[in-house]
Amino acid sequence: MASGGLMVSVHSVCPTTLLLWVLAGATACLLLKGVMRLGGVDSHPPSYPPLPCLPSLPLLGSLLSLMGDQPPHLRFTELGHRYGPLYALYLGPHYTVVVNTYRHAREVLLQRGKEFAGRPKMVNHNTEATHIV
Repeated sequence: MASGGLMVSVHSVCPTTLLLWVLAGATACLLLKGVMRLGGVDSHPPSYPPLPCLPSLPLLGSLLSLMGDQPPHLRFTELGHRYGPLYALYLGPHYTVVVNTYRHAREVLLQRGKEFAGRPKMVNHNTEATHIV
């Protein structure tokens, strides 16, 4: 009962070929997502006004921008001088807002706490110490 179309038997497909097609499809999806992000189509919540964002790559996010010889707190301070007291970055696929000043941190935690209360489960550091993660 062939319908004139090309029919391929499942048994005739080489596993290596199938794996290559799956990898090619996954790569195409990641590239499309990266191009959409560069074109302004983003999945992060809207910000008022839009925050400056560190450059990012699919899967890695902005992790390459965070690399360096400095300890993380000094690197974030340096990025704060470059991008301002509030900026965004991607930790992998997760859109993350960085708050660099006491004044802004106070506003985020005390005045707008309900808006920022839904932190993702990836934040699992000790928040009872003097530093908030």
